[in-house]
Amino acid sequence: MVVRERIRHDERVTPCIYHGLPLRSEFRVFYDFDLKKVLFTANYWDYDSVYGRLYDATDKIIFDHERERLESTFKEKKKTRRRRWLPNTWPMWKVSLAPGQSTL
Repeated sequence: MVVRERIRHDERVTPCIYHGLPLRSEFRVFYDFDLKKVLFTANYWDYDSVYGRLYDATDKIIFDHERERLESTFKEKKKTRRRRWLPNTWPMWKVSLAPGQSTL
């Protein structure tokens, strides 16, 4: 289970799926805490993984519309930010980050 603070958003500006979940770029960073290095970074909203699991027609339309933005943001931010995302002292196994909304 993942518990996180709710990040406020304006539904008139930020597209939403799942009855109100903001559709923003989100990454999964897999980090080896023994080696103190990033193993890989995954796009949480990977089209091939997510699209087939969307059952609401409106969610599919929104996801299709936002696909290019989500993928380009992921590619742009993936390499430029990941070095400063992960301090070596965090006692966690998984870290979820949303660019532009993190305090890291």
